[in-house]
Amino acid sequence: MTLALSLLLVGGLLVGGLLLGAYALGRKQREAESLAGDFPVSEGVSRAGPSIAPSDLATFDTVLEFLTTGKLAEARHTLVQAREAKPDLPFSEYLLGKILLLSKNAPEGVIHLNSSANRGEMAPESLLELAQAYARVSTRPEVVERYYEQAILADPLNPDPFFYYGQALRKVGQSSKAVEALQRAVLRAKGTSDEPIIAGKLALARLENGDPTIAAELRKPMAEGTMDVPKIFAAAALAAREQDFAQAAELIRQARELAPPEVFRYLLSDQIFEASRGRPEMRDLLNPR
Repeated sequence: MTLALSLLLVGGLLVGGLLLGAYALGRKQREAESLAGDFPVSEGVSRAGPSIAPSDLATFDTVLEFLTTGKLAEARHTLVQAREAKPDLPFSEYLLGKILLLSKNAPEGVIHLNSSANRGEMAPESLLELAQAYARVSTRPEVVERYYEQAILADPLNPDPFFYYGQALRKVGQSSKAVEALQRAVLRAKGTSDEPIIAGKLALARLENGDPTIAAELRKPMAEGTMDVPKIFAAAALAAREQDFAQAAELIRQARELAPPEVFRYLLSDQIFEASRGRPEMRDLLNPR
C-alpha cells in the first residue's frame, strides 16, 4: 500500500504528517491482523451464506460490473447508496473489501473481507482476497499461509487458491512448496482457458526450484519443434539463465505468435525474467512501450 503525502508540506507539518500517517497505517494493519487471529477455523466457514433477494442480486452484479471495468468511484457510490437503503445488504462487506483493495487501501479492505468471511458470505472468494491482501501488507507469513489454506479448504476443486498460493510462495523463495501448489492448480484447471497460464507458471517454478529434469524436458520438444506456449516461456527462461539471450528472445517471439495476448503479457511479466530486462536482446520484448 502507498501512503500519499503532499510535497507542499514543510518543516514541522511534514514531520507531523509523516508520523501521523505511519501511526494510522500501523494501527489499521494491527487491527486487521488482530481480526485474523480471531478468524474461525475452516470447519466453521459456510459457503452458502444468506439467501439473496433479486434486487440485492442486481446490486451485487452492478457493483461487480463497475469493478471489472475499473470504475471504482461508481462501484463505491452504488454500494454506499444500497447500504444506506438496506444496512444489512447481503455481500456488501465483501464488495466493500474488494473496493478498498482495488483503491490501494489494503489494511481497511481486509477488515471488511474478514467480516464477510466470518458471516459466511462469499467465503472462498473472501478468503482468497484476504490471502492476497495479507501477502501485500502483512509481515506475518503464517497469516498469509493460513488464509490461502482456508481458501483451499473452502473450495478444494477451485484452481485459483492453489495458483495464487503458488505465486505467493515463489515470491518469498519457497519454490518447492510453490511447485506443489501449482501442480494441484494445473490438475484442477485441465481443459479450461486458465490451463496455459497455470502450466506456464508451474514450468517457471520448476526452473526456480532447480528441477533436474525440466531442462531435458524442454530441450527435446524444442529440437522437435513441438513446443506449446507454457514450455516456450519456460525454455526462454532457461535460455536466459544460461546467458543465451538471443535464443531467449527468439523463443519469446515464437510465444507472441502463438499465445493469446493476455496470456503472453501475463507470462512475460513473470519475476523470472526480471534479471533479463536490461539485456539488449531482450529489452524491447520485456519492456514493451
